[in-house]
Amino acid sequence: MRAKPFNYQYILSCLRLIKNNIRVFLRETLKSRPCLAAEADQEDKGEMILIEFKHAEKTFNDGTKAVIDFSLQIGKGEFVSLVGPSGCGKTTTLKMINRLLEPTAGSILIEGRPAEAFDRHILRRNIGYVLQQIALFPHMNVEENISVVPLLNNWDKERIRKRSHELMEMIGLAPDAYLKRYPHELSGGQQQRIGIIRALAANPDILLMDEPFSALDPISRKQLQEDIQELQKEIRKTIVFVTHDIKEAAKLSDRICLMNKGQIVQYGTPEELRNQPANDFVRTFFADFEPSAWHHTVKELLAECPMEFSVMQEDLFKPELAEEGNYTVLVSPEGKFAGLAYEGKVMSQAILSPDMTIESAASIMLNQSAAVHPVLINETCCGLVGYSQLLTYLRQKQTGREV
Repeated sequence: MRAKPFNYQYILSCLRLIKNNIRVFLRETLKSRPCLAAEADQEDKGEMILIEFKHAEKTFNDGTKAVIDFSLQIGKGEFVSLVGPSGCGKTTTLKMINRLLEPTAGSILIEGRPAEAFDRHILRRNIGYVLQQIALFPHMNVEENISVVPLLNNWDKERIRKRSHELMEMIGLAPDAYLKRYPHELSGGQQQRIGIIRALAANPDILLMDEPFSALDPISRKQLQEDIQELQKEIRKTIVFVTHDIKEAAKLSDRICLMNKGQIVQYGTPEELRNQPANDFVRTFFADFEPSAWHHTVKELLAECPMEFSVMQEDLFKPELAEEGNYTVLVSPEGKFAGLAYEGKVMSQAILSPDMTIESAASIMLNQSAAVHPVLINETCCGLVGYSQLLTYLRQKQTGREV
């Protein structure tokens, strides 16, 4: 009786299955070991090219060449920023990924398949997209906005409800307090957070972000940058991010693609572009890459943007005599700081130091309910710092780019 031939293909398939199961097991095990998990994730990033441009070009009907001979690979789980001056082709490049625009030459591959091989509507439902204008539907509440794509994908109500709660908790907004609110009842920063999680609602592998923070004030913008950094550690999506701000790109990105006149000038890590610029254009673009106004001190802020206040001994303070709109610093008989009152009401507040950076002060203030906080030297108040004052100072220090 002749033995059956050995089935090598079957053995290889089993080995691949075992390998994948081990990888899943390790991922779950390493969640409690951040350093090792990060290393494992970095290895996975190199395993698969999720998006690939092959000599892609885009020429509009009027003859404008927006993108020229664009070749680029983006790995799974990478955060890649497209950066460059206005009109360099960043947004056009982004829109070719989800087929809002079609290339006139070359090709774009998604998971190794040509983008045009996908039904464009299904492709877009499976690629998250965050716009600068936020574009929440004003007649829908937060929960309904988040549900748009899952409903198109035929998710049931319970699955959508669980996903909505999960996403809201990810961005630090209490589901019970915010899901039934409408866009006009949210701040600009809160609206943009909802815009981001709406794009993540159907759990896409790819997230496209077109200058999502550029319309926000500097404090909200900085907070959202930090939020997206923390969110990416958890969700590990492939993110393509358009910005004109090289500092923002360097803070958020694994790699940066610097563009000019529709072409790639240099593609690499932020450190590579900063320390090994390919040419004078890259060198010039990074020329003002220096500590921003966020790294100035509270002392410098007080010197340029002082806030008016009165001083009164605490045992002489009478709330009913306080002036409208007036801050009063209360002091002990020895002149030491004893409290801060606004319109006669004593406030709880954080204590700031004149030597701390504006960034550190803002981080402390964001976690407090009060809008204004005292700055102390040896228990003596030398000034007050408030949100409007911070914004004024940061805007004064802007020099063509956002701080």
